[in-house]
Amino acid sequence: MLEKQVENKIKKWLEQNNHWYFKVHGGAFQKTGVPDIIACINGKFVAIEVKRSDGGIVSELQKAQIQKIKDSGGLVGVAHNMEEFWQILKGGGLLWCYTNIKKTYWIKV
Repeated sequence: MLEKQVENKIKKWLEQNNHWYFKVHGGAFQKTGVPDIIACINGKFVAIEVKRSDGGIVSELQKAQIQKIKDSGGLVGVAHNMEEFWQILKGGGLLWCYTNIKKTYWIKV
């Protein structure tokens, strides 16, 4: 899946669940390496670096920004697909899941 497709799915999920977010568009007047999507979910700062499903690579600049966000207490991660996005939220205590034989269900906390 292309990065834009993954990004659109994440944005759609955020919209459907009434979470505030914005898409970062890189430019000359912006800090470099900032994650693609910045959101506020249940009062928590969340930053998602979106990559294409087939091996998008995180740059050193992006890794540095990700670490700064972690050090500041924000929730941040890299998502190549929706499952990874949900795992990031789960790791931050913003979702939990259960699995039956055929499907995984994600529940908002």
